Order: sequence, then C-alpha cells, then structure tokens
Amino acid sequence: MLRPALIVFLLTPVAAHATPLPEPVRAMIDAALRSGKASRAEAVVAVARETHPESLTEIDAMVSAYHAEEAIAQEEALAKASLLDNWTGSGEVGGSFATGNSDTVTVAVGINLVRDTPQWQHRFTASADLQRSDGSNSQERYSVSYQPNWKLSDRTYLFGRVGWERNRVSGLKSRFAEAFGVGYQVLEDGRLNWQVEAGPSLRQSDFYDRHENSAAIRLASNFAWEINPNTTFTQNTSGIFETDNSSIASLAAITSKLWGPMSARLSVNMLYESNPPDDLRKLDTVTRATLVYEFGGS
Repeated sequence: MLRPALIVFLLTPVAAHATPLPEPVRAMIDAALRSGKASRAEAVVAVARETHPESLTEIDAMVSAYHAEEAIAQEEALAKASLLDNWTGSGEVGGSFATGNSDTVTVAVGINLVRDTPQWQHRFTASADLQRSDGSNSQERYSVSYQPNWKLSDRTYLFGRVGWERNRVSGLKSRFAEAFGVGYQVLEDGRLNWQVEAGPSLRQSDFYDRHENSAAIRLASNFAWEINPNTTFTQNTSGIFETDNSSIASLAAITSKLWGPMSARLSVNMLYESNPPDDLRKLDTVTRATLVYEFGGS
C-alpha cells in the first residue's frame, strides 16, 4: 500500500523543475484540506491554482496525497473497528395524551441504523406504534428488521434480510420473514436516490384465526428526493406476494430540518393484507408526526 509521502513523490515528477509553492500557500492548502469541509477546500485549492499556475503539479500532488492519506486512514479504522462501531442513523419519537371522556395515550418510536464498509452495508430498523385507551391497548404495531448488503459493484448488491412484525389491528399476532436476492441502485445523483430489490422469501405468520407457512416473492423500492437542503421526501415500499395472502407496506415521509441534528417528520404508513382474518379490513393506515434526531454523521 502506497504511503502519502511516496504518492507525492510519484505524482510530482516535474515539481522539482517548477516554481515551488510559497510556504504560506502550502500551509493554507493543507489547513483547508484537513478542515473536513469540502467546500472550503475546493475554494482554497481553486484560488491557489489560479494565483500560482506555475505550481499546478505541486498543488495537484498535495490534493492527491491528502485523499490517499484519508483513504488509508479509513481502511485502517474499519479494520480495527468492531461490529458495534461506525453506525450512523436516526431515531424518532412522537405521541399524544388525552383525558376527559376517555383516557388515551399514543406513542410512536422508531430507529434506523446504517453501517457502511467498502464491501458491506448493514441496515437495522425498528418501529413501534402503541395506542392505549381507557386501560386497554387499542392499537399495537411493532416491526424489526436487519439486512446486510454485499456490494458487487457501485450499483449492484446481494442482500439477505430477516424481520419480525406484529400488527394487532390486522389480526396478526406474530410474523417472521426471511428473504434474499439482488438489489440495484437505479438513481444516485446527489439529490435523487432510488434502489430496487427482488428475490424469494419465506414467511411464518401467526394470525388470530390461523397459522401460515409460505414461500413468496419479495419486491422492494426505496426512493429519496432532497427537495432542498432542508427538506427530504422518502418513499419506501415492499411487497411479499404469494398464492394465499400477499402483503404490501408503504411508508411515505417528509422530513424537514429544524436545527442541528433535529428534524420534524410527517409520515403515512399504509399496510395491506390481501387475506386478513374475518371482519377485518384489508388496508390500514397510520399517520405520524415525530421529532427526529440524527446521529453518527461526520
């Protein structure tokens, strides 16, 4: 593995014959690169290139050496990190409390975690919606999932997925699901991000009136649109399709930054079961307003 000093040497074969950069300019470029702010570094480097065209080779070598040093440091950090390190994500919470003719408490919580390495991406999500009215639970929705993605290229990956859910409103006491397949990054241009996934799935569903073990096909779509620097729209949809009972879950959300790591989110979660227990509707919706805290970012 090439070290930064050697990279500078290899990338500057004509630097010795060009006018060397003044030391204050070198120090300014180095400080900008190490500030961690890409916009500042780009601006300083652009000014240095414009004002010292005779030293372009040396300037380019400094930038290349810095990026190489950062890549080496990241690889070394990942090699030393445990499975619990380097997670980023967000947590959200919302709720309401009413008294009077009825006593009602509603709580909504969720967490979304991601861990990226050069070869793998790990995703963990969990959510809970609980409503308690006059001493009894009138609504219970819980879900947990874990998905590791093995990156085959910049756009393609293989995934495995395990999940559990409970939805009292839909008559579902407990359901485990396992899936694997291939994913593809359709869009990734800074403001638009769209992934699609497909593969076989197994499910073990325990309804209030029956138990099902089945094989199915899982299709999923994860879409994100940065409307502006402070507002993002997301639409995550997944469906498991089988002969006796198919399920579709769709979560649409608008997230707006408030200050620092805090954001406000309005979301609508639609849950569809093609064959629910008797007397229950096929489609349920949950609308939530929550506060979101983002953590682990650089």
